[in-house]
Amino acid sequence: MAYRPRTAGSRAARERSRSNGRAKRAPPAAVAPATAAESVPPPTHVGHYLIGKTLGQGTFGKVKLGTHILTGENVAVKVLEKARIKEIADVTRVTREIKIFKKLEHPFLCRLYEVCNTKHHILLISEFASDGELFGYIVKHGKLREAVAARLFAQLIEGIDYLHDIGVVHRDLKPENILLMDKAAPDGGMAVKVIDFGLSNTFVQGSTLTTACGSPAYASPEMILRVAGGYNPRKSDLWSLGVVLFAMVAGCLPFEHDNTAALYDQILNARYRCPSHLSPACKDLISRILVIDPRRRFGAEEPRTSCSSDRPSAAATPSPCSTA
Repeated sequence: MAYRPRTAGSRAARERSRSNGRAKRAPPAAVAPATAAESVPPPTHVGHYLIGKTLGQGTFGKVKLGTHILTGENVAVKVLEKARIKEIADVTRVTREIKIFKKLEHPFLCRLYEVCNTKHHILLISEFASDGELFGYIVKHGKLREAVAARLFAQLIEGIDYLHDIGVVHRDLKPENILLMDKAAPDGGMAVKVIDFGLSNTFVQGSTLTTACGSPAYASPEMILRVAGGYNPRKSDLWSLGVVLFAMVAGCLPFEHDNTAALYDQILNARYRCPSHLSPACKDLISRILVIDPRRRFGAEEPRTSCSSDRPSAAATPSPCSTA
């Protein structure tokens, strides 16, 4: 089945998935939308930035295109409406996201430039990736050539390995949260930029986490099962990256079903089938990441080495948009 564009149903499912593991409370729909009296249009400028068109919609507001007045550089401006951040859990989530975002300094993770506060909004000003989401590319073009996918996957592994080393787990890795930016890699080629740290959390090395969250199709078996003692954050993120790799090279998801219970059954039994056009090496890599038992799953260093061992280090990553 081809990788499907977003639908209203899939958006609703993603919003439901984000509430997994939270304390019992009123449905998100009763909390998220601001009332007419509370709703305040975002500012048209803040600091040295002009704020323009809307790029996307989030739980607490919109993502807009910004432009630096002096340099003309484009930026992404995540506009959070304070009126929507009502519950203690939401305040904690936003505070944690900003704290984590400020810590990140890596070429394959989106960089936060500054945080601006107004009476009605919090604005996160960050890198703008002009080539859009990996999700959009897969929907439009079908799939990536293995050589290109391998390079981008190696970047993802490197970026998420760094994230884990500083004690942060992403927990919502998927093509929608991976942007593409031409000529942004250290080698001058295409670079990935991981975004959206709204479900991220910090952890102590060697510890486990218990909260189930993220997008169901990318969730690890141990997160779904809520195993006793919690899940290993590194291994859980790695499973999600394995699903992303599959989507890049196959043009579809390994686990997909409209019924959540049936979807989870596929994941818990690692029931998927690789397309026949994939190389033996690619199939082998996927099979060693999408392993049910996290103790037997690849460590981050292994897939990075596997992906990168057969290519010259000086070669620039070609743009996916220029390949078949």
